[in-house]
Amino acid sequence: MTTTHVIAKVLLVNPKSEVLTLRRSETAPRRPLESDIPGGWVDEGEDFTAAAIRETEEETGVQLVMPDLQLVYAHTAMVDNHNTCWLFFIGHSQETGVTLSPEHDKADWLTLDQAIETITYAVQHDFLVYVRNTNLL
Repeated sequence: MTTTHVIAKVLLVNPKSEVLTLRRSETAPRRPLESDIPGGWVDEGEDFTAAAIRETEEETGVQLVMPDLQLVYAHTAMVDNHNTCWLFFIGHSQETGVTLSPEHDKADWLTLDQAIETITYAVQHDFLVYVRNTNLL
C-alpha cells in the first residue's frame, strides 16, 4: 500500500507585492542552504489550510487566518515510494517582520521575478512561474 504525504506551502505576499523567500539552514536535513517558501508537512488528520497557517507561523512568526489564504496550485509525484502532494497557497499579510525558526537562517522579501531566479527546487520554481504566467499577483 502506498503512503500519501501532503505538503502545504505558502507564497506570502506583503503590501508591496513582494514575496517572502527563506533559506534553509546549513543543518537542514533536506536541501540545506537552498531557497524555500514557508510551509511543510500536513499532520495526520490536519486540515490543509490549517497546516499552511501553522507552518507559516512556525517558520516565520507571521500569523495568518483562513481568509488570508487562497489555494491556487497543486502538484503530485512519487517520491521515495510515497505519493506526495504539494498544495500551494497564496497568503497576504500586512506583517513584514519575520522571526525565523531554526529550520531557516535567512529571509528576504523579493519581487516575484527575483524569487523565480532564487528558488531552484523544481516544484516550487514551477509554482512561482505559474503564478507569474497567470497573473495571480
